[in-house]
Amino acid sequence: MMKENKKGFTLVELIVVLAIISVLGVTVGLSMTKLSQNTKDNNNETIMKEVLSSAQAYCMLASKKSKCTNGANITIKTLVENGNLDEKIYDKVNPAKKDNIKFLESDVVKITIDSSNKFKDYYYECSSKKYKLSTIDNCTNSKNASEKCKWGVC
Repeated sequence: MMKENKKGFTLVELIVVLAIISVLGVTVGLSMTKLSQNTKDNNNETIMKEVLSSAQAYCMLASKKSKCTNGANITIKTLVENGNLDEKIYDKVNPAKKDNIKFLESDVVKITIDSSNKFKDYYYECSSKKYKLSTIDNCTNSKNASEKCKWGVC
């Protein structure tokens, strides 16, 4: 009589374990990719909200109200010089621009006032494209945040 050796795994058992590990690896990889994109969109949204709130604060000052008329342009340089925006903005990548270009002094926030003269809209303009800053809230919470926010189109 021959003694059977029961130490070890069969080939089928090893293949099943490898298949399970592969499926788990792919699932984790896809989750991390989505998480990374959401983090980037949140950061982009925060930077553009910072620019918006700086422009709004600039226009709220009584001495600056005459400079915030319909069609007015406010440069990033103006916001920094008036203390509404930290000069570290120049170190940040501008989410509106392609190729990881940083904010420039000449970048512009454009003001549009509706016909009733009650509501101001703030747009970040570049290459004839506009980001409506006042509606950028929660764009990262949508299903297709990257499409909705359209970062990096300039």
